[in-house]
Amino acid sequence: MPMLPVDYIELEVAEKLKITKGPKGLGEPGKMDLVPLNIFLGQELQRFTMILTIVKTTMVAMCDAIDGTISMTPDIVDSINAVFDFRVPKKF
Repeated sequence: MPMLPVDYIELEVAEKLKITKGPKGLGEPGKMDLVPLNIFLGQELQRFTMILTIVKTTMVAMCDAIDGTISMTPDIVDSINAVFDFRVPKKF
């Protein structure tokens, strides 16, 4: 099984963003949910979570196919070859 970080829990991240102190003069902690930096950070975390999901799915499929648990499809072969060549695999 590949060693990848666990998924973010959006509610926990949102709560942490709310109490995060921002730059001086932009308000108190607890009122930071509308600060553009926190909005940007929340959006980036959502995108990163989507990427991690794709990576995890691909890696698990590759490991299972190598172990013989599932069929080796052309998409999985392409992903294995891409990883071997240090390229980003196509999403399948």
